[in-house]
Amino acid sequence: MKILKKNILKLKANNIIHCYKLISNEYNLNKIKNLNGWSQKSISNYIHNPKYISLGYFQKKKLCAFIISNYIKINDIFENEILLICVEKKFRRKGIGTALISYIINQKKYFNLSSIYLEFSAKNRKAKSFYENCGFKYISLRKKYYTLNNNKKEDALLYKLEKRT
Repeated sequence: MKILKKNILKLKANNIIHCYKLISNEYNLNKIKNLNGWSQKSISNYIHNPKYISLGYFQKKKLCAFIISNYIKINDIFENEILLICVEKKFRRKGIGTALISYIINQKKYFNLSSIYLEFSAKNRKAKSFYENCGFKYISLRKKYYTLNNNKKEDALLYKLEKRT
């Protein structure tokens, strides 16, 4: 499968339901209480707010992955936080997730961002490997960060991608 930059498009209102379905089918999110706050309404809010980058990867006009991130400005320093990246299971390990991350990294260069942050479940080994392969580094542990459906708690790992010089 050839990954094309032209297949990365801004998400629109008609993509909200499909984004939510992708999230609902994702095991690592599905086990977290209330999908960690992700709903059709929250997705809509992110898509319609210009502060956020909401992009989808489309294959033959079908949404197969998406990423939502936001810019943060603190004391004239711009940073980015990836809030969610989700790739439909049958499209994984084909470079789509990497293409979406690369798009954000290229925005990082364009906007002169100092760093990009993200977090994920400490038990999600596939995410850990994926993000490390994209150049992200571990910076801290958030103890008992996620509440699971069974009311147990799960730690989150916070990762950061530093500005490359």
